[in-house]
Amino acid sequence: MCRNIKKLRRVKPVVRIDEVEQSARCLVSKISGYQKPSQANSRCFETCVQEVVSHTQNLLLSLKLNGVRLCVET
Repeated sequence: MCRNIKKLRRVKPVVRIDEVEQSARCLVSKISGYQKPSQANSRCFETCVQEVVSHTQNLLLSLKLNGVRLCVET
């Protein structure tokens, strides 16, 4: 289980999409209590991970840090 979720806001304005997805997966795992969900729960788990990724991208793209906008690298 993830103990720490990596801080994605940093001095450099580029965040890699795999970092966003890894953090989203950690968050959903922590909240759900599943590191790897059962087959019955895997679809809702993955849907939630993708929704968190999407909202995180929106957040990072909206933040301004000293006049610099972050971007998410795919």
